Amino acid sequence: IYVLGIVLSTIGFIRAGYTLESIIGSTLVGSVWLVSAWKQRKLLWQKASWLSAAPIGILLASFCVPPIAIMTRRNPTFALHLVQTFLSLLLFLVALPTILEHQRLSPPWTLFWLVCGISGALFVGILPHPVLGVGLVGMALWVQFAMIKQRGIPLDLQLLWLLWTLGMVAMGIQLVSNNHFLAIAGLHLTILGPFLVSVVSFFSPRPIPSLWRWFYCITLLTMLGAIAAQAYLSFVWLPTLSALSGSLLGVMAVALAFWWHSEPA
Repeated sequence: IYVLGIVLSTIGFIRAGYTLESIIGSTLVGSVWLVSAWKQRKLLWQKASWLSAAPIGILLASFCVPPIAIMTRRNPTFALHLVQTFLSLLLFLVALPTILEHQRLSPPWTLFWLVCGISGALFVGILPHPVLGVGLVGMALWVQFAMIKQRGIPLDLQLLWLLWTLGMVAMGIQLVSNNHFLAIAGLHLTILGPFLVSVVSFFSPRPIPSLWRWFYCITLLTMLGAIAAQAYLSFVWLPTLSALSGSLLGVMAVALAFWWHSEPA
């Protein structure tokens, strides 16, 4: 059901935006989310768990879908900001806590994380009020504090989480503007950086060589630097550098998949 919903949504959005296929597909996807949230309701306000606010995060994100559908044609700019809020709710309250739960870091107070996650999602989306930026700062500092307390985290992963923390704080206190290039760079840093490296580390059938991990970090940072620099510089080779670095990341991912399935030496 979930895969069917994704396929229908993808075809609908590519073909003509929020059409019948998109509506049916996103309804199926949202239904799966809500059912999973209901099944996990026992996690609500659970002590010593990163996932205690996840069911609420799924519910709040689901509430964003109907307004997005309604406003896409009436007010595309507002709909875009609402999409950013929707994605941020899932990112801050569901995806990020899931990863940090696997890393066994010290969990925050549920109310603290819930308030920070909701305010941060509003700040990067429909309500960029300076006060709400404190939510990004609160989440980032708690993650970094928990990282410092935890032992055994690889140095490259610590570096990626530190860069993510600095980026969140800089955005939260409005040290950097939330323009297109910086937003794209920040999104890629979050997903391809500490998120992806953490997930791959969890499920890797074999320990990933340190050289590969560091080469991945350097390539990723090169791509992010080339993307972010376009907010301030107009060098024609910056888009090419970011594209080449991104392509190299893809090649590395494929090579890693083949290495996983090869016989160990």
